[in-house]
Amino acid sequence: MSSAPAVRRPAAGRPVVRLIDADESSRAAARHAPRLLGPEEWTRAVALRRGPDREVYVTAHVALRILLGPLLKRHPGDLPMGREACHGCGAPHGRPVVRGSRLHFSLSHSGRLILVAFAAEPVGVDIEQIASSQAVEQARDALHPAERQELDTLPEARRPRVFTDIWTRKEAYLKMLGSGLLRDTRLDRVGTGRPGSTGVTGAELTSVPVPSGYAAALCVAVPV
Repeated sequence: MSSAPAVRRPAAGRPVVRLIDADESSRAAARHAPRLLGPEEWTRAVALRRGPDREVYVTAHVALRILLGPLLKRHPGDLPMGREACHGCGAPHGRPVVRGSRLHFSLSHSGRLILVAFAAEPVGVDIEQIASSQAVEQARDALHPAERQELDTLPEARRPRVFTDIWTRKEAYLKMLGSGLLRDTRLDRVGTGRPGSTGVTGAELTSVPVPSGYAAALCVAVPV
């Protein structure tokens, strides 16, 4: 993992995205983790009860540090990671930051895949395994009314994919805002990416190509 190609520093309006497979990187990440991860990262890793979840979490955060290090010209283990204040309540659980740096980044993982984005502007990224039909039925009320209406017009077989497309766009958007899921997910119409399906401003939402069985989205702040 330490020999992975470095990412270029993102220019304005040109985010950089990296997809990582935990199956290919977890062993190397486990070797690097003791000298790279900080106390808060270890606390969160230990709190995960399932071994595979801990493995992916550690791999994701080791990979993030290894990619950030060259961008910021610092050793990955010396990066002072933190969180911005939440825009809603002011508590320190907003967008992730490296203190003292103006580089924006976002991290997401699902199953065995990890997605990282770097940008010159606030950015959010999300990856999810395609939801089951049961999960769609349980979570559809968390969508914007127009998103629910669009979903309900589709054949049942298409709904899991389209729901997951909407949800990844929604999480990416909320991460970009810095609120995450503390903001009511019904408020913002992020849509499916179909022309006319998006109602948010100040953000550019795009799908990210990922392997079959997953969906992913990227959101970058843009001037209004």
